[in-house]
Amino acid sequence: MRTKASALAALLTAGLVLTACADDADSDSDARTPAGSTTASAAPTASARPTPDAAQLATLGVNELGAIPVFMYHQLVEKPRRIYDMSPAAFREQLQTLYDAGYRPITAAALAAGEIDLPAGRHPVVLTFDDSTWDQARLLPDGTIDPKSAAGILEAFEREHPDFRATATFFVNSTPEPFTDRRVLTWLAENGYEIAAHTWSHADLGKLDDAGVQAEIGRDVAWLEEAVPGLTVRTLAVPFGVHPRNRELLRAGTFEGVPYRLEAVFGVSEIASPSPYSLRFDLFDIPRLDTGLGVRDAQDALERLAADPTLRYTSDGDPERITFPADRADRLNPDFADRAQPY
Repeated sequence: MRTKASALAALLTAGLVLTACADDADSDSDARTPAGSTTASAAPTASARPTPDAAQLATLGVNELGAIPVFMYHQLVEKPRRIYDMSPAAFREQLQTLYDAGYRPITAAALAAGEIDLPAGRHPVVLTFDDSTWDQARLLPDGTIDPKSAAGILEAFEREHPDFRATATFFVNSTPEPFTDRRVLTWLAENGYEIAAHTWSHADLGKLDDAGVQAEIGRDVAWLEEAVPGLTVRTLAVPFGVHPRNRELLRAGTFEGVPYRLEAVFGVSEIASPSPYSLRFDLFDIPRLDTGLGVRDAQDALERLAADPTLRYTSDGDPERITFPADRADRLNPDFADRAQPY
């Protein structure tokens, strides 16, 4: 496990200084723990961050009812040929773009649970990987992560930018290498990545009956939790973005007498996800933005949010509060009213 160094000093415009919110926060809550486990689900941690006053909140544009981009990746290859392909260089460039724009990664499970603990002024982003391809995460013979894999690139980027936590969610199928190697799954869990379900055989759930849907989900969940002791699979991405006819089976079901229960389901769309505190947020249909060769969904979403920053989620630095402009109060899910702080 690694503990990260502090990283930023956040200066406000108009001569205001946000007294070390970003600098302190990036160091006090980033010890590496298994993101998919029952003991480390990216839960908010108490921190000694200063509370911005109303003027500072306005200057930062704090809005925790804003949109959160969820990126969907598939395969990193040196010479992309398909729409699901992205080059390692393009992936690194996208990470830099996110970093420069103030985005910091959280897991899919953290988004679903509303467990967002970021420094004031920062924006959450979720990086997800589908289909368990070879280039996403693999180990070298000495047991270290391959620096050419997506996970290896994330690790290197964090070393260069200590306030950018190397974390992502891997939606895993059963068969592709290297994810059949339990050491890879264990490495991911031990280093703060979320391991999540993507069905056993990448099935089109819309074509299956209830028994088939439960077999695809339940078998995948059971295999992952058996492969990584202590793991609790919390989220699922539906293959092809297709939901089953009986959507209740996404929440819970049974396979061979063993029950499964999920907290959230991710699909595919051309929009960023609503805030988990918003009335528009649907736990079992969270949109993700496609990436890849010639695909601009993710980039277009970032540009829309940059063009109108009032639309994006901007943290207040306190995971226990939900802060937003008072004129957005009608968008708050009343379940979170006790944590609300309009300004």
